[in-house]
Amino acid sequence: MRKCVIVILLGLFVAMISSCAPTFKKFRTINNAPDEWSMFRNSLRGYYQKDVYGSDIRSLAWKGEMKARSYTSPVATASYVAVGARDSYMYFFDLEQGERINAYKFESPVAQSPMISNKILYSAAGPDENFVTGINLINGKPVFKKRYPDVQAPVVGDQQFLYFGDHAGIFYCIDKYSGTEMWSFKTEGQILNAPAIYDGVIYFGSLDENLYALDKESGDLIWSASPGGALNSAPAVDSIAVYIGSYDGHIYTLDISDGSLIWKSETGAQITSSPVIDDYNVYIGSNDRSMYCLEKSTGRRVWDFPSDGAINSAPLVLEDVVVFGSIDGRMYMLDKNTGALIFSHETEDMIRSSPIYFNGKIFVSSLDKHLYCFSR
Repeated sequence: MRKCVIVILLGLFVAMISSCAPTFKKFRTINNAPDEWSMFRNSLRGYYQKDVYGSDIRSLAWKGEMKARSYTSPVATASYVAVGARDSYMYFFDLEQGERINAYKFESPVAQSPMISNKILYSAAGPDENFVTGINLINGKPVFKKRYPDVQAPVVGDQQFLYFGDHAGIFYCIDKYSGTEMWSFKTEGQILNAPAIYDGVIYFGSLDENLYALDKESGDLIWSASPGGALNSAPAVDSIAVYIGSYDGHIYTLDISDGSLIWKSETGAQITSSPVIDDYNVYIGSNDRSMYCLEKSTGRRVWDFPSDGAINSAPLVLEDVVVFGSIDGRMYMLDKNTGALIFSHETEDMIRSSPIYFNGKIFVSSLDKHLYCFSR
């Protein structure tokens, strides 16, 4: 009799837990963004939105609740805004009201920011059971799922392939529809951030203190450079240079053709933030708590703004403002030309992710288990 009671109670407990867990509902239709979210921050230049103004995007429209902390940056389409969390769920929220409209359960915590292509959401999950997977959002089924050890860097892609690095220092190229490995390249240090792809070449940094340039089709090394310090920063690229931050506290600008140093600029602490570039300047945060604006051609400091915490977040750069999150739990909006504070919003925990802009709104996730949406 006692065993029966225990079994019944356990059954009720499991049922109660299951009823509280979010379940994935197949999307009937998915409207992708005009430019698919095919790489970290959705831009070769980092997250610079040309011809977009945002100084009036200062009102908190809603905050969507998750069940766990989120370290990842959100992605957005006309159908939803999505963000990963440490409880292994990818949460989908309505753009206008912030209502949670869906949730997909991975086998492990979502390690990094996802990407979207052809109605497929790609993401890496770990560290307990590391894999890279593509989820068809129409039917909720995996397009593929491949196990890779210690992938904790964002997955980026083009029309045919996905690219990512891992803790073992291996950089991979795989087919985006089958998961078949096309080539790999071994470095001597962990690869912790996203690559940049430009004109058939892939650029990425490693903790072995090297910046690598590989042929996108073959994976052959074109050049490597050791500017100084371990590199845990996603590079930004234009037709002239590659821009990247380093653990030695410098921002480095290297010639895109051979990796030779053009200039470097020093901050007061190591850099894990990733740079964003526009036509004239480079914007990057530092663990010295400041956001920097540097002249792109010379490295001359245009302005810097002190927050109250280290800045791991990559900035969002519009035509008139720079937006970023800080370990102090605040999202800041600065005047792009002067670095003057326009407004800030305090969350209830640290902000480790990068804010994004989509369709007149700014989104950022916080470790307080919420996704924040700001609008005009």
